[in-house]
Amino acid sequence: MGASLKSYLLKGFDKEHTQKILKTLQYVFIQKKMDCQTEIIDRLNVTLGTDDFLILFIDDIVLNQLINDATNKQFLVKKEFRNNQLLIVTEDLNISQLPDYLHYFPVFSMQSESNFSEEESESINTNINRSNLFDVINDVVLFIKQTKLPQNQENLTIYIGPFDDNTTFEYQKVTRELLHRNFKIVPEVSNPTAKDLINNQEYLLEMLRNADFAIHFIGHNSLANYPEQMSPVLQINQITANFCSSPEGETLQRIIYVPAETPETPEIVAQKILQFKSDAQSLTNAELLQTPIEKLKEIILQKVTELAAPLEQEELESVQASDVYFMYPPGAETPSKEYEDWMKNHHISFSLSQVNLDQLELLHYHQKQLTTVQGVLIFHHGNQHWLERKLSDLIKAPGWGRKMPFRFIAICGQKIDTNHLSKLNNYPIYFIAGPSNMEQLALHELLATK
Repeated sequence: MGASLKSYLLKGFDKEHTQKILKTLQYVFIQKKMDCQTEIIDRLNVTLGTDDFLILFIDDIVLNQLINDATNKQFLVKKEFRNNQLLIVTEDLNISQLPDYLHYFPVFSMQSESNFSEEESESINTNINRSNLFDVINDVVLFIKQTKLPQNQENLTIYIGPFDDNTTFEYQKVTRELLHRNFKIVPEVSNPTAKDLINNQEYLLEMLRNADFAIHFIGHNSLANYPEQMSPVLQINQITANFCSSPEGETLQRIIYVPAETPETPEIVAQKILQFKSDAQSLTNAELLQTPIEKLKEIILQKVTELAAPLEQEELESVQASDVYFMYPPGAETPSKEYEDWMKNHHISFSLSQVNLDQLELLHYHQKQLTTVQGVLIFHHGNQHWLERKLSDLIKAPGWGRKMPFRFIAICGQKIDTNHLSKLNNYPIYFIAGPSNMEQLALHELLATK
């Protein structure tokens, strides 16, 4: 881990319960091979250092204590620390019961259901044993560990939309499984809330641009007044659907989970669910699932594992390798054609990024090109976010099966801010001012020499 960490645990439950939490926390830190000292405090009168974390276990009694104690409230409202330094664990509370100033922090929830992770198969002390407490603390410690460790840029990034009180259990199960498999999840554990994302759409769109997969949890309560009233989670889904309809999001795959109807489901809610399921625009690039939680996890894991896995050798061999992969955004066919014509006239084999395939086929085609071509030519037409997404894909190419570095990466078209190229420091990058400057790239020499 490097740095020695320190965690604070606010006393709120009875002595026996607090000691059980402390014991479990210490045990899991040891299991994760993390050096962390834990201290129990009576009030929130601490100063959090860079490597400090505060864990709040909150039930209705503790919540009342936090709200009505001036010192505690001032600490939370003033917030002189990073969002991910304060972790909230709720017990017998809905997320909606938390005051607004607690909505900015990562939230974990203890459920009455048996919801331990299959990935944690260690044999543990019988006094701790498998329990909701162990599972949640395990998630908290794993979150702290991932916060302190540098992220592997090749790891798959999964956007998980805010959940509502109807889907807390499913959200916890899926998030837990993905965390244990080392996928990068954004935003960090239900942080921020749906309303915060709606009010800061650029932040939401930035996460979607960098995501490889997206998951939404939409409960029955969120659909009760659809479409006359759009609940926050439905608004998030609509923003994401609009993003998937744009050039930037055309390859982003999604899953939308809606709990299955039961005999107790009101008829009006069942009708609203049916109406939502028939709205093609809201389901852009999405598969809507109404399955038991274990089946839901199985489907999600299968999809993200396929996305993260390198391409099979047979798949790579089936691709007729081109010398150059020419990437340009939808709608830029005309201004980019001069570069295409230049390569034709100079007998350089190339493949194009804009081909007539469905969303999933296009994603696989794109991955195959980046694992087989010798070099990449990117036409920048002014869409900075599209360009950054394509540059990120170059970094992910080894994870898809690329064995050798690119011979070259060239950017043509409009000027680019070189600050955005820091992630590609290990690659030779060429800038081409116009088609007449293509000769300067000396493609034949670059393609002919290793």
